[in-house]
Amino acid sequence: MLNVCPGCLIDPLRRDVDGYLVRQPSKNGELELYPDDDDEATYVLVALNRSRSSALIMGWINGSEGKTQQFQKNDGLWLIPHEALHSAHELKRRAA
Repeated sequence: MLNVCPGCLIDPLRRDVDGYLVRQPSKNGELELYPDDDDEATYVLVALNRSRSSALIMGWINGSEGKTQQFQKNDGLWLIPHEALHSAHELKRRAA
């Protein structure tokens, strides 16, 4: 599989888990969004422990919410701090 998204845990061209796109945190713990990321998609930030035996859902955001001037960086990325994400408790299970 060609991984065009360094922060993606699975295939960035499909919905990873229950219709959501799962990303791992950047080096600074942020959710990274890229120019080609779908504005209508929901991105979930998930941190894995070192052994990858457990994971923590840090929060989520819709692409259009994250791709704002507030979070845009000079290199064309949007970096959303986990404090700006919606609570994982607000995620709703999507119909298949």
